Amino acid sequence: MEQQLLAERFHLKVHFETRQLPKYELVLAKGGPKLTPATPDEAPSITTVNRGPTAELTATNASLDLLARAPMLITDPTVAGHDIVNHTGLTVAYDFKLRYALDRPGDTELSDAPNLFTATQEQLGLKLVPTKGPVETLVIDHIDRPTEN
Repeated sequence: MEQQLLAERFHLKVHFETRQLPKYELVLAKGGPKLTPATPDEAPSITTVNRGPTAELTATNASLDLLARAPMLITDPTVAGHDIVNHTGLTVAYDFKLRYALDRPGDTELSDAPNLFTATQEQLGLKLVPTKGPVETLVIDHIDRPTEN
């Protein structure tokens, strides 16, 4: 319904393209993972609490694929706008915590936590490696000002 409304009111025309763009690969760090296998009796979840300039991410029964797609992680300013792909080879679910500093422009309060990249490596035994690869992108072909009601 929303797509139809946008097409009618704005004469919106879009298509998807695959483009080579910057992204991150989640890989095993030297020394291997520091993760606790989950007990399967709990529903998978990932939550984040921001305490000033520090974020605390808690995962319960979560796969690393779920971590890579976690909105609270991909909206962190250091990785925002980039896909994260799990290339660890680990397929089971884990329970873990990740405490890291939010690197937000204009923040005057400093965090005692490490940045996201260092925290991922030290606390989880994983690494976020910058790379380029295919990313599905929404391309706007045409859009007009809205028509009257």
